Amino acid sequence: MRSTSLFGGHDHRSSVDTQRLRLSARVAATLAVIYAIPHIWWGLGVDWLAPGDMSGDSGLGSNDAIRFFAFYGMGFLAVVSAYLTIAMVRPVRPAVPPWLITLHGWCISVLLLLRGGIGVVESTLISTGVRDCPFVGCGGSEPGRDSIGMTGMFWEPLFVVWGVALLATVAWKTRSRQRR
Repeated sequence: MRSTSLFGGHDHRSSVDTQRLRLSARVAATLAVIYAIPHIWWGLGVDWLAPGDMSGDSGLGSNDAIRFFAFYGMGFLAVVSAYLTIAMVRPVRPAVPPWLITLHGWCISVLLLLRGGIGVVESTLISTGVRDCPFVGCGGSEPGRDSIGMTGMFWEPLFVVWGVALLATVAWKTRSRQRR
């Protein structure tokens, strides 16, 4: 049973939970779009803020299939994630099954937290000089602090914050559904 205030509205706790749910969903959806936008322009060949060499013979943009999946595919998936995140807090058209929205929230938040968490640790170890190469090895890149660049300083923390916001959204949504 829902409790109401003297003024006919829901109790304060319900209102605060709703505000938290909406804020976390906005943060998660915004970060998904922030992730998607550069992937689209990288797919178009613009290498501004790219995580690696885009123009060389062995660069990220050298293989059409890799460019399509890594840039357009990941950008598209991020936009879908933003859409599904918004669907947690308001009805969307076309309607999305609730189980898909919940599955998206739990699975993607865990993947983002793992990816970002490992990346933050790895970048920290490289930037402090504890390690010379990433966990997967240096490959063809130069070892050391230069190898973390934009990935370690921007993308890894973005994944962590996006994962936390998405996890908070799905947890609050699940909690509010259980109260009904």
